[in-house]
Amino acid sequence: MPHRAALTALATTLLLLTGCGGEPASDTPSSDSTSDVGAASGGGVTVAAGDIYYADGDSRSDEGEVTFTADAGEVEVTLENDGALEHNVVVEEAGDELVVSAAAGETSTGTVDLDGGTYTIYCDIAGHREAGMVATLTVE
Repeated sequence: MPHRAALTALATTLLLLTGCGGEPASDTPSSDSTSDVGAASGGGVTVAAGDIYYADGDSRSDEGEVTFTADAGEVEVTLENDGALEHNVVVEEAGDELVVSAAAGETSTGTVDLDGGTYTIYCDIAGHREAGMVATLTVE
């Protein structure tokens, strides 16, 4: 019986430790800056994400066309994820390059080198693009 009590105590301790802790770690850098959605300083863009859409400040991708504009070169993409799910930004014409990911409620920033042109950006989480998380990025 003493062995059973020790196992019960160990199991209880492990359960308590599992429930403790802070915020989950993120593999992507995050930023606490709050800039205007759609345009960021230095030619970058800020993409707002929700479940399941991108927004540019005026429009939502699940309701129609959403377009972001950036300067050619190294484009900084800030993803403000206000949704309850993880979201990301992938550039289709750049070889489906993953630029930035953000966990639910987080803001993260990534960069991608782009020439002038029109690009399709989308969330590659299973089913998100098909549900409307797609937009246009115009690089000038």
